[in-house]
Amino acid sequence: MNRWRSNLRRAGLPVLAVVVLACASACGSADNGTTSTALTVDDTGKLSELTKVTVTIPVKSTSTVPWLLDAEFGEFRKRNIDLDVQVVKSSDAMVLLAKGEIDAIQTGMSAGLMNAINGGSDLRAVMPSGFEPDDGKSGWYVSTKSLGGKPFAVPAMKGQTFASSQGASGTTVLGLSELLATGNLTLADVNIKTLATPDIATALENGALFGGSVLIPFNVPLEEKKAAFRVAPNSPDGFPSGIVLFGPSLVKDKPVVGRAVVSALLATFGHLQGDHVNDPTTGPIVAKALDQGWDTLKAAGPGKIWKLKPEFPANYVGRYESTWRQIPGTLSYAGSIDPAKVLDTSYLDWALSRSG
Repeated sequence: MNRWRSNLRRAGLPVLAVVVLACASACGSADNGTTSTALTVDDTGKLSELTKVTVTIPVKSTSTVPWLLDAEFGEFRKRNIDLDVQVVKSSDAMVLLAKGEIDAIQTGMSAGLMNAINGGSDLRAVMPSGFEPDDGKSGWYVSTKSLGGKPFAVPAMKGQTFASSQGASGTTVLGLSELLATGNLTLADVNIKTLATPDIATALENGALFGGSVLIPFNVPLEEKKAAFRVAPNSPDGFPSGIVLFGPSLVKDKPVVGRAVVSALLATFGHLQGDHVNDPTTGPIVAKALDQGWDTLKAAGPGKIWKLKPEFPANYVGRYESTWRQIPGTLSYAGSIDPAKVLDTSYLDWALSRSG
């Protein structure tokens, strides 16, 4: 299945078009006869019938790799989940999710998500994803070429152009805003544009960007060429690098499937404990899933921390809300949204209570 999707991308077919066509005929949220009204889930997270679940990820990286490992570990198959993973940029995936044409996405917190939920969309962040290790190398990088031989200083960031895969409304601006604050600057003092993750690395190398949010293993060529260097993490300590977001098909129509999905994902986390990137058993498996050589993956730095009991940090929603308020118009509503409208950990609580 992964080879089939790769062939489609090499053939030049638009990924979004592929997803829409796939959803039209076989998406887990469609009424295709793969599930019934009697669908149940047992205490191991196994569904009573084989059920298709379509998930999108924005890019193949160490942040999204658990979704790509069912061929090796089979935790979704064990639970009667026919998992279909597609690579789709987050903005397009959010539209498909809100319409119920896909079931879930892995993404980061975003102002667009908050605006959609405030507007009544049945979208919920159900669990944190990976956490950055203390010696992690994903984060905000500054282009060496853009400095023109001058040393880096936070005040020099004023008026400069930065990029992330979600732009100014994405999750990584939280890390950027904290760095800016050390120089008495805010997000309003810089220009933030949206670029695909691979393109950010290229732009940093040629000096087209002052800074950008980089995910591993895209940091490897930058560091090898000394073309850019890391100045801040994407997210503060204790904040997850991503979230699992459910749409109406799992929030409203088939919550039992959501329980099974979270159970399977937690079980997959169990295979990625410790230094799983350098481990000779798991490292090559992860590298293969990311279409990378194992040596390249090891050079990129440690993988994410996959907590077996992941938790959202205190004031998670509020921290993002106050950050996006730095840029007028980013949030379409006044005041503060009720965190209970954004976060629904009932699926995670259910899975943890049965994980032994």
